[in-house]
Order: sequence, then C-alpha cells, then structure tokens
Amino acid sequence: MLKKIAAIVALPAVLIAIYASDRWLEVARQEAGASFRFVPLAWQVAAARLLVAALLIGLFWLVYLGRGAGRLVSAVYLIFGLIIALYPPLALTFGLSLASPLGMIVPSNTIGLAGAFIAVMGAFGLLPDPEA
Repeated sequence: MLKKIAAIVALPAVLIAIYASDRWLEVARQEAGASFRFVPLAWQVAAARLLVAALLIGLFWLVYLGRGAGRLVSAVYLIFGLIIALYPPLALTFGLSLASPLGMIVPSNTIGLAGAFIAVMGAFGLLPDPEA
C-alpha cells in the first residue's frame, strides 16, 4: 500500500520538477539570446536533460522494480501520461488553447516527452506478467 501511495505522490512531484526545468531553460535561452553568451546555456541544457533522465528513471524504479506498484497505479500513469503527451495535438485539432494547467505545453517541451514516457510506463505495467 505504501508503495502505491509513494508512486502516486511521486508522479506530480516529478512532473513539477520537469516543468520547472522547462521554464528555467526558457529563461536561460532568452538571456543567452540577449547577451550572446551561449556556453552557459549549453551547460544548462545538458544539466536539465540529465535531471529529467534521472527523474524518469527514478520514477520507473519506484514503480516497477521489485514487486511493482500494481495495475491501479499503472492505469493512473497511463491516463496522466497520455493527457500530457497528447494535449498539444488534441488542443490544435479541436481549436482549444495550448495554455493548460501546466502552462504552455508545446511538442518541443520536455514535459510532453516526459508525458509520453510516463504513458508507456503505465502501459507496460498493465501488460500481463510473463511469469504468471
């Protein structure tokens, strides 16, 4: 039970951290464009990518290594991941605003890629256990 709660609580925490990373990089890009100093930006981008990779692998480890968190957690991950990953095309298709509760989600942002990864994690958890 505790593992399920930890997995559910970790999901928004990881998404918030990735969203903050996106915003941080957006500000860094604007500053680099104004000052023509791109070396710090290159390091910030590399650090942000490493952070996102570590967070997503940590989330995967929390949810699936060991016994796994269960089908309910996998379904939650699949649903939230699909919402985040598919929001931009759905919004454009149906004439909705790209402004979401998470701010502006566009296909080039890391949060959209993280949503796709989380959706795949959820789908993976819903597959039948090969050992059963």
